[in-house]
Amino acid sequence: MNPIKEVKFGKDAKEPLIDGVNVVCDAVSSTMGYRGRTMLIEDGGGKPNPTKDGVSVAKAIFLDNPNESLGAEFVKEACNKTVNQAGDGTTSTAVLTQEFVKLSQHAISMNASPIDLKNEIENAKDEVIEYLKHNSVEVDDDYIKDVAKISSNNDEELGSIIAEAFLKAGKNGVVSYEDSDTSTTYVESINGMPIDRGYDVEFFNNVPEKRCVEFKDNPYVLLSNRNIQSLQDIIKILEFTNKEKKPLLIVSEMEHQVLKTLYTNAKQGLKVAVISPPAVAEKRMDYLSDIALATNAMVLDIDTGDNIASYDPKQLLGVCSSLTVTKENTILFFDEMINAEAIDKRMTDLNKAIENSYSDLEKKYLGDRVAKLSCGVSVVKVGASTESELKEKTDRVDDAIHAVRAALAEGVVEGGGTALVNASRILSEEKEGYRLVKEAILAPFKTILDNAGVDYSEILPMISEKLGYDVKEYRLCNMIESGIIDPVKVVRCALENSVSAANTLLMTDGTITFKRSN
Repeated sequence: MNPIKEVKFGKDAKEPLIDGVNVVCDAVSSTMGYRGRTMLIEDGGGKPNPTKDGVSVAKAIFLDNPNESLGAEFVKEACNKTVNQAGDGTTSTAVLTQEFVKLSQHAISMNASPIDLKNEIENAKDEVIEYLKHNSVEVDDDYIKDVAKISSNNDEELGSIIAEAFLKAGKNGVVSYEDSDTSTTYVESINGMPIDRGYDVEFFNNVPEKRCVEFKDNPYVLLSNRNIQSLQDIIKILEFTNKEKKPLLIVSEMEHQVLKTLYTNAKQGLKVAVISPPAVAEKRMDYLSDIALATNAMVLDIDTGDNIASYDPKQLLGVCSSLTVTKENTILFFDEMINAEAIDKRMTDLNKAIENSYSDLEKKYLGDRVAKLSCGVSVVKVGASTESELKEKTDRVDDAIHAVRAALAEGVVEGGGTALVNASRILSEEKEGYRLVKEAILAPFKTILDNAGVDYSEILPMISEKLGYDVKEYRLCNMIESGIIDPVKVVRCALENSVSAANTLLMTDGTITFKRSN
């Protein structure tokens, strides 16, 4: 029998949707800024987990009313998308979404056209993003520490540790984190090779709290530059690794049915994960050959017609000491480099090629290969006295690492909501949608000052490209020079996703939900 569903229209649908949005956004916004407050979240065992992490707060909220629940999920999806794209910015996304929803609904109540309003909001958003990109500042070593400090809830010590990790790893190196064996947090430099591919689906994740795959015990690595079309292609490999009781990472394109079968077996205990090969065409083969050199593996080449089943697994497979697969990338770790001399020779050859190249793109590509072969990886070992403290601290480390990556990718702008305040001043007031965006993007600035007990209406007229407001010291200052900065990528993604969520609700006039039993 089909489950009974409820259909609602107009106010009956819209009002509870907006109530759900407000519940999540009010909870998340209270954590925003240096003087934001902590939320206590009850875990499954009734223990309190204190956090200022917006993602954790949003994820913990579930509502009984089906329409309120839909509204809450809208916000959570927008926040999750920002985190997946930029690694940080949950709170900004929630605050902006709430303001966009409130102002757009008010505009509709004043007989604004939903279609016209939506289009105008999109156009105004694009102008704001162009302003942010144009006014961004490239990240240097000092800015790395500032970004890390702010994203770790203005923790000077933690910010310094994360900055140290990035500086040790180098510009093209990799920074990750794991639990420390002690209560101390520190940086450990290890041998590790990054691969610019993470998982496409979370099927194989064996550490759900970190949303990643972690394999220890010397996992095997299979490298293929050809599509794996059937399970028979790799059955001999799977039987071998299963017999050896070793995990397996497959780096290859793969038919969906094969992937589905592997996932089914993974649920039954098979230790396997799959990622796509990095790059394309000739460059793909180059990167695969570098990985093969580091792991002592063979690469199955599409051009030679290599057949996986015809090879002895021992001849074909490479090995590393451990590995981690996240959504963004994969890192192979080594206790010691297997082919150290051969790797050094290849790096020397690549550096010579860089010197002789006249192409900036070619130099960048060759330099990236050198960086990956150098195996520079920094691990932030997160320590704490209690389990609750460790969870909260780990959340902050995760945010800070992702924020630094975002800053390195697209640069930084004035923090504390200041960049959006300045961006608001470039927008025309001739159209309703533009006026709406002009007001809405002030929300992060207002929220940060509200949480600090400061009347934003007194401070707002004083804000400029030179001056922002430091809520820690309660003073006006040059935000960039004071190290109060935000990654452009984080601000951009928060704005894009909040507009997307708000515009979807703007165009919604009805809901269909499962009827809850009393």
